[in-house]
Amino acid sequence: MFPSSRAAALAKLERFIPVAEDYARDRNHVIPGHPSVSRLSPAIRHRLITEEEVVSAVVRVHAFSRVEKFIQEVYWRRYCKSWLSLRPEVWSDFLRDLDAIGENPAVRRIEESQTGNRVIDHFANELVTTGYLHNHARMWFAAWWVHEARLPWQSGAAFFFRHLLDGDPASNTLSWRWVAGLQTPGKTYLARRGNLEKYLAPELRDSLSDGLAAFENPQALELQTCAKPHVTRKEFPPDSLSPSMVTGLWIHEEDLAVETSPLGQQTFAAIVVTVDAESWNRHQFPSTKRQ
Repeated sequence: MFPSSRAAALAKLERFIPVAEDYARDRNHVIPGHPSVSRLSPAIRHRLITEEEVVSAVVRVHAFSRVEKFIQEVYWRRYCKSWLSLRPEVWSDFLRDLDAIGENPAVRRIEESQTGNRVIDHFANELVTTGYLHNHARMWFAAWWVHEARLPWQSGAAFFFRHLLDGDPASNTLSWRWVAGLQTPGKTYLARRGNLEKYLAPELRDSLSDGLAAFENPQALELQTCAKPHVTRKEFPPDSLSPSMVTGLWIHEEDLAVETSPLGQQTFAAIVVTVDAESWNRHQFPSTKRQ
């Protein structure tokens, strides 16, 4: 379902371009196989291809007005990445809170699709077995987690980050904060039965009907809001190097398309490719995500 190389990602993008103009109309519908979305997010998350490449390819074929919604969604990740880079304490606080919360048996039951709610168990199984969930399903799932199950949002964010192939520290964490009413203070997201019935594919809606009652009358969990995070990191390293400098290149999983960056024209004395095994272990990444 997801490309694991740059060539495969570019080929998948080409196959999506003809239907990109239907994205605004169809994007919210949760359909098995997810034909209404590009499914390029894992490749974009690790920069096998870039946001600019995706958008440029789409607007070469379609008028901007026809694909504006798709372009907006592509760049949401860039916005979140920039927002968190300016406020790294939000990520540090998230990790600290996770350590304080510790293990929760309820999270393990969800991960094993043993909640007893057919909707939640279906999406938990899809996430664990495929490494993916449609964005609308992610919102429903997170809303149920925070406002119905009343579990810590940090544990839910960690659950998603552990399994999502496109799991990004910025967009994942900020999305869960938004559902919980922290990212935009006082504005929570609630999953309502009517919304699920409208956007679930008929075959899913029928097979999961027993679980829809949990979304009948959602009540927001009002979390104590803290002070708005301030910008603490205002400067970034330069994006260019002096040609006279003897330099090495470090390639890591956050950017696997260095050749498309300003470093692509640089000559390096050595190149090192690494993985962050320590973080993989800390977040308990499954073998399917480590490959």
